[in-house]
Amino acid sequence: MSFQFYFLLLVGLLVEANKEKFFVIEFNELYAGKVLQYFLTNDFNYCLEKCKKVDNCDGVNFAFGITNENSIDNYDHSLPIKGSIIYSATSYLADSKTRNCLWTYEKTSGIKLQDESMQIEITQIKTKTKCLNSCSERVDCQAAFFNQKTSECKLSKISFQTLQHVKNYFENDVEWDIYESGCKKSVDTTKCSFLRFTNAGVPGRFINKITNIEDADKCEEKCVKMNSHFCRSYTYNKVTKECSLSHRLTKTIGENIYSLQNSDLEAGEINNCMDIKIKCLAKGVLLAFESPQIFSGNVSTRSKTFEPECDFFIDGKYNFQTFYNYDKCGFNKNMTRGFIYKNDLIIKDGNTNFITAKDKFIYLTCKISDNYEHVNSASVMVGTSIIIEHSNKTRSETSFPTPAKPRYLLKVTDLDGNPLDKIVKSKNILIEIRSKDFFEVSDLRLTQPEYNVTKQIINENGLFLLNGSKGKIVKTGKGILKIELNLENVFNRIDAPQSELVIDAYIRGCSQFNCGNNRQRRNLGHQNSDNSRFIELEQEIYYVKYMGKLWVINNSTSIYDYPRHQQNETFKVAAISIGVLMLITFVIIALFAAYLYGRVSLNFFK
Repeated sequence: MSFQFYFLLLVGLLVEANKEKFFVIEFNELYAGKVLQYFLTNDFNYCLEKCKKVDNCDGVNFAFGITNENSIDNYDHSLPIKGSIIYSATSYLADSKTRNCLWTYEKTSGIKLQDESMQIEITQIKTKTKCLNSCSERVDCQAAFFNQKTSECKLSKISFQTLQHVKNYFENDVEWDIYESGCKKSVDTTKCSFLRFTNAGVPGRFINKITNIEDADKCEEKCVKMNSHFCRSYTYNKVTKECSLSHRLTKTIGENIYSLQNSDLEAGEINNCMDIKIKCLAKGVLLAFESPQIFSGNVSTRSKTFEPECDFFIDGKYNFQTFYNYDKCGFNKNMTRGFIYKNDLIIKDGNTNFITAKDKFIYLTCKISDNYEHVNSASVMVGTSIIIEHSNKTRSETSFPTPAKPRYLLKVTDLDGNPLDKIVKSKNILIEIRSKDFFEVSDLRLTQPEYNVTKQIINENGLFLLNGSKGKIVKTGKGILKIELNLENVFNRIDAPQSELVIDAYIRGCSQFNCGNNRQRRNLGHQNSDNSRFIELEQEIYYVKYMGKLWVINNSTSIYDYPRHQQNETFKVAAISIGVLMLITFVIIALFAAYLYGRVSLNFFK
């Protein structure tokens, strides 16, 4: 029994050694205890870092009161009064692998989750720390609710900060506390828009205050670029040039932002950080939406005619996708060395039909181009000759422009790399696509036009569809994709002795870091916008087709095995060839006879 006790104690010590110190913060609450150290800082995270390095530091009080370095030595080292506290922090031990920040949760007392549809799970957990750890282990957990009386733990996919409208989601209950996750999610803050407030602000609630800031625009820029946590709002003082940054939205701070009317203040808060990406496909365009705030509303085209398949209602999603067919939804189509499809969309937050500051307008452009790099000059056209006249006007010369080069090269070879025009159906072949840079292939198809049969090798999402004996990806990387196929297994059976094979695909360029490498992964176009409410989304893809003639044949094929129409064509060609050969033979015999006759006549007259 003693052996078991020491073994468990050792395991416990090892587990504790692998954990780190993190913090739960709380607004305007005093952490009671012995004061270890005082120091000046405008950065709450710096205060937490200092505590983390001190073994016996269990908590922090971030408070107003000390105004300069000289007064700190004479300061009474007693606890500050509660009214001066901005934030306090309580430490706890946790596994560092699930956290990327110093303070992991913010506590608000007396709040219960009302909307059970937003609940991930509910369990009986003995301690608050275990409840928080359960939330940290889930990527979809935005907050944990803990009941100290019953030890119930509820994990939620929403928090105050992830909602546009908090009504009907929470309710007051003294037995429950909410712990909102404070760790920064991967949010592209350059896609965020801000709502501005003039003559108003909340300067007393911040996690970082920066001095000597030129104007409100610079303050907003500091908020966007904040690394330690997700900055959601700021207050700028035009007189003191101070910029106060907060991780909370102004509507969740607990104070009316207009309660303190002050002409010296300007404020702003994150309105929407929705990141929208485009993926142009052969038949339509796919849009992917991602937001740190849960979205409920409509995504629809601005077409004059209503089409149900072009209007999407989204109910409570952080991530969602919509697809629009080029032949529907009011797309404008132009033909310029391919096709250009354009459309306008509107994203409306909530159920209102009025245009609001939270709405976004999207301008879509999908270009499906041919596979050639055309000479960009009005005086030079591919495939024609040009006349260059010299300035002296005495002579001219003709030159031919360099033919357009394919951007992507599609080859069909045997396993040794030898080009093929006839493919024995039972033997494996290689389809190879090459380019200078990274690319992604979608909708790679093999078609037998004679029998109207098409087999998709790579689908529109870039996912390779074959496995086993049908085919495999042999090589993929920068500028190359090589696929090995067995056509007999791909088409299940090929009855005809000979049939034509057409290979085509759509290709888009990509970088090393966003390329799907023909796995199911989003590879999406770029977004241009000076104003995050008005977004331009554009992407270009290229149609690539094997330009030669390919025939699939059986292992042994004679002319009499061909289909009837192929026999007729073959016999016709053979008959013409024999006729031409006979005519040439007759002409040669006639000429030779004439030559002999001439020589005999000449000798006779001699």
